Amino acid sequence: MSGYYYLMASQPYISFDSEIFPEPRAFLAQCAEWMTDSDLAAVRAVVIGDRHEQSAKAEQSVKAEQSVKAENRAVASWNRFEAGIRNVLVQTRAENVSRDGWRYIRRDDSDEQILPEHTIVELVKTAAGHDSPFRSELDLLRIRWAFIEELATGHYFDVTAAIAYAVKLVILERKALFDTDRGTERFHAAYAAVRSSENTAAQSAAIESNEPHESTPESDMWSRE
Repeated sequence: MSGYYYLMASQPYISFDSEIFPEPRAFLAQCAEWMTDSDLAAVRAVVIGDRHEQSAKAEQSVKAEQSVKAENRAVASWNRFEAGIRNVLVQTRAENVSRDGWRYIRRDDSDEQILPEHTIVELVKTAAGHDSPFRSELDLLRIRWAFIEELATGHYFDVTAAIAYAVKLVILERKALFDTDRGTERFHAAYAAVRSSENTAAQSAAIESNEPHESTPESDMWSRE
């Protein structure tokens, strides 16, 4: 376990608001230097396996998708929680368009649909109901972050701590992607507002001087950069 102590103690502190953090795969590479094969497989499941699950068929059971996760309690708990969130999202979005989303619901080995506790269900539904996709995604990531922090309570230098840290890195990586998209969206909105303001001012000046006004083509403004 001393190897895990060094591994985890050498990692930088991260929070949900962190803008600088290790890449998930870089952390996985460090884990490969210290961990047993089974523990490394568990960490790999949440770093690489998360991407695989996003494109996996929804009707497949969680155990069939990532059998290695059943070998680690923390990973299995995370996987079930994530499946539950996605099931709530499927149901909510299906209801919004008056469609039946049952065939997309993920089930456990007993063919029962996987759902998180009632409080989480309500939080997910609230997040999904936002008009802004960015705000919805941010709230869903916060829900995931809170769960993995609770799961890691009391674990500091063992494989569960490493799994939780890896999940957090994946969340931050996802959040950074949406922050970039949001930044682009804000830029275009600000640019449109400036253009509108310039045109309004110019049109007002033209009316006052009884002169026709011609807007500067958008392409001309870009060409000056």
